[in-house]
Amino acid sequence: MNSKPPSLPTAILTVNTIPEGASVYIDDIYKGITPCTIDGLIPAVRRKIEIKKDLYATYEEYKTYEAGNNNITITLEKIEIEPTPGPIEPDNQLNTIIAPNNDTELARANPVITTNPSITIVNNTGYTIYYIYISDTNSRNWGDDRLASDQTLSNGRSVSLELPYPLDVVNDYDLRVKDISDTYTKMNVRVSANSRIEFTESDMN
Repeated sequence: MNSKPPSLPTAILTVNTIPEGASVYIDDIYKGITPCTIDGLIPAVRRKIEIKKDLYATYEEYKTYEAGNNNITITLEKIEIEPTPGPIEPDNQLNTIIAPNNDTELARANPVITTNPSITIVNNTGYTIYYIYISDTNSRNWGDDRLASDQTLSNGRSVSLELPYPLDVVNDYDLRVKDISDTYTKMNVRVSANSRIEFTESDMN
């Protein structure tokens, strides 16, 4: 009677993170959420391990693991997000009012005179978006984040946002979105009412 061949030894990897709840990838294949145990690894094979969590820097390492139990604990580094600059406060000491020199400047100075059209931003970057900026192409700054302070835009979702100005005043815009670590930008976009603008990985700066 033939005997069953002995099973080959495997490596077992237990991954812990501080904080918990991070996604673990081995050789770019998702394995679970920390704390997690991954078994069946061939020992002494160099592997790539990635650990990802929103608001934290991605941990990456190439390493071999011996047969039997292997335990690692990784402390993730939190990413400090720079606050968006707020609006410039008017100087109360200025007593000279400079009148706009054309209708466009007047409309920009009073954007609430009429109801402005909306556009739809679609997130297909593969990551959660935390900031959205919509700026007149001729402007030198991006202005304020258009999402609410507690609002994000998940991958595959969309959001409708009001344009800063009426279309008969401005219809060419620069648009920028940011995830936890990357920026995606579209410049000189001609928009119309209810335009649908999609951001993908190819828009990454």
